[in-house]
Amino acid sequence: MTFDNVITGMSIILAIGAFYLSIKKGGSEVNNSDADTISQMFKNFKEQEARYKELRAEFDNYRTHMDGQFAVIASENVKLRAWAKNLVRQLEQANIVPIKFDE
Repeated sequence: MTFDNVITGMSIILAIGAFYLSIKKGGSEVNNSDADTISQMFKNFKEQEARYKELRAEFDNYRTHMDGQFAVIASENVKLRAWAKNLVRQLEQANIVPIKFDE
């Protein structure tokens, strides 16, 4: 065997070994990336759930506030309608015929 044959043989053996190790390492990296992806996905789910709870609390607070405002508006509307009816009655007693509001 010549020196060139020995170098060529060793190069082939080392190339095959490097190829084998790269395939083996690639498989473990895929497994690790899958585990990282799953852990990141669960982390995102937890963050989304926390954000949902925060937004839900803000919405409930907003809804409670708006319900109160609508109740005030409805109460004022009832008072204004009663006042308008009294005003119409008073105007009719004074022989002034107001223009009726069509509902």
